[in-house]
Amino acid sequence: MAKLAEKGKITSIFFADVYGNPETYGGNPNATYLGGAHVAHLDPVVLISAMAQVTKSVCFGVTGNTSYISKSS
Repeated sequence: MAKLAEKGKITSIFFADVYGNPETYGGNPNATYLGGAHVAHLDPVVLISAMAQVTKSVCFGVTGNTSYISKSS
């Protein structure tokens, strides 16, 4: 994805962390996964660190929500 973005002169890619499945297609998320949506579903930082290794001109943006992460005791 990063190489394709760089080739197409795209300057940035944004990933949002999501804690839950989409409600589309009757509540079944399979179609969105097969189509590539939600590729960085739970932790976009892992994916971005790998993508950053293969590009020089693409920047990345992420969201990170800490209100849904609980610390287990």
